[in-house]
Amino acid sequence: MKRLSLTEHQWKTIVAQWKKSGESMSAYSKTKGISKSSLSYWVRKFRREKTVVPSGFIKIPVSNECSVAAKTCEILFPNGARIMFYKKPDYRKLKQLFL
Repeated sequence: MKRLSLTEHQWKTIVAQWKKSGESMSAYSKTKGISKSSLSYWVRKFRREKTVVPSGFIKIPVSNECSVAAKTCEILFPNGARIMFYKKPDYRKLKQLFL
């Protein structure tokens, strides 16, 4: 069988079409010319993704970059958001919030 290089988005479409078809994986794979093992892999992958419920929070490592003499401290998030402190923050409380 010819090896196809498909994107994740294309596989989502294929998996959705397979589910709607009502065919077995073997039958669907043969009619579409795709590998049954590849279809099986992507079905399992998308099922696992659905079971993981994102909390909306990300883990942020806390470091002691702010010294006692520092007047400000900031936490910079990967999306560009930032939290600025104008007094030395209590690192124990920050750690409880973010970890």
